[in-house]
Amino acid sequence: MDVKRYVSHLLEDLAHIASGDERDAFDPTWLRGYVAGVSCAAQYALKMDEKEGE
Repeated sequence: MDVKRYVSHLLEDLAHIASGDERDAFDPTWLRGYVAGVSCAAQYALKMDEKEGE
């Protein structure tokens, strides 16, 4: 897996959801959960990539 590309796509999606009109379309609680989920997925992907590099 190309982890850097995966994380980049996660962050692009997050930026889209959290921007302007999109942000206003979602419940703040849902948005916080979404941000936490994307952050967790990115963190795990980077840790897995780090372990594969060892």
